Amino acid sequence: MPESVKIALAFAVLILVYFLTRLATAHRQHKAAISIVEELRDKRAMDPSTATELPYAQAAWLRFGLKDYRRNALKSLVSAGIIVRTEDNKYYLRSREV
Repeated sequence: MPESVKIALAFAVLILVYFLTRLATAHRQHKAAISIVEELRDKRAMDPSTATELPYAQAAWLRFGLKDYRRNALKSLVSAGIIVRTEDNKYYLRSREV
């Protein structure tokens, strides 16, 4: 097999691996977002008076183990307007239709 074909195949495999890891990360963050919404529903956090604290909302200085996607998912949900953050760092769902 010519050297140029080997280089092209290696480059194609590298690109494929990159996109598969991005896809896996997006899937994990999506699952984390769903779990956050379900957690807030279970706690009935639907307005500012029933807002609840989420322990993973704050950055951990020292953490061991696998990456926790809940913090990033929470940021995305807040920026999308699905979840609202109160002044005292509590969270609630914006509407019941979520």
